[in-house]
Amino acid sequence: GYGMYTHAESTDGTYAQNHFPNDPDGNVYRSSDGNHVSDLRYLGTNLYSYANSGYFKNNNSGENDWSDLINLARVISTTPDVDYAATVRQHVNVDQWMHYFAVFSLLLSRETSLATGVGDDYGLYRGEVDPRFTILAHDYDTILNQGDTTGGSTDSIFRMVPAVMGATNYNLGATNLNRFMLHPEFVPIYYAHLKELSDTVFAPAQLSLTLDRALQSFVPQNVIELMKAFGSNRVNYVLSQIPLTLTAGTSLTQNGGYYK
Repeated sequence: GYGMYTHAESTDGTYAQNHFPNDPDGNVYRSSDGNHVSDLRYLGTNLYSYANSGYFKNNNSGENDWSDLINLARVISTTPDVDYAATVRQHVNVDQWMHYFAVFSLLLSRETSLATGVGDDYGLYRGEVDPRFTILAHDYDTILNQGDTTGGSTDSIFRMVPAVMGATNYNLGATNLNRFMLHPEFVPIYYAHLKELSDTVFAPAQLSLTLDRALQSFVPQNVIELMKAFGSNRVNYVLSQIPLTLTAGTSLTQNGGYYK
């Protein structure tokens, strides 16, 4: 799995054992801050700078070793462009992170989270077997145009990126997502997850079946139908934003049917 779990259980060592059974002894971090500043910016080497910025170490607390989180923030925030992609890949499970961002984009979650460019309400897991950080989802209560914040289905698929969104409510400091989400080695991975999810679990027929099975026992059918329609509209919009064809041109002349 990709760690896409709601916060129905405590994000701690037991969580790691349940969801990372082959690598259960790593560190679990929780990011939750009303000021939205736990956005992976580098704050230096003092762990208390992070502890005072909405980060919580939810297991292995006796060791009180935050060096992996600190190093993640340093790499994400300060790595020179020439080394960025290769260095980030050593510390981040890029494929899994892009899956996280794609799911939240298709659900159009309007909760404050890293998925909306805000340093609040997400988790991180760094294993021992695989030391690349996995991002953990939290808060699914404002999705598919339900909950306390609603809106249209055409929000940018890069709404977490300050360079794209400009001065909006979605970029209270997460400027390090500019390079991460738009990097030429990474953005195709994001597109691939958006496309794969749009064709499978978020495809209108499949999403409709999922919503009926999961919600019919306690959610009014008219609300479920609104969620289905919104999900369909969102998928259609997302697919319209992904480059799905590849073309190439050349000014070369032909000789015997071959470009010369």
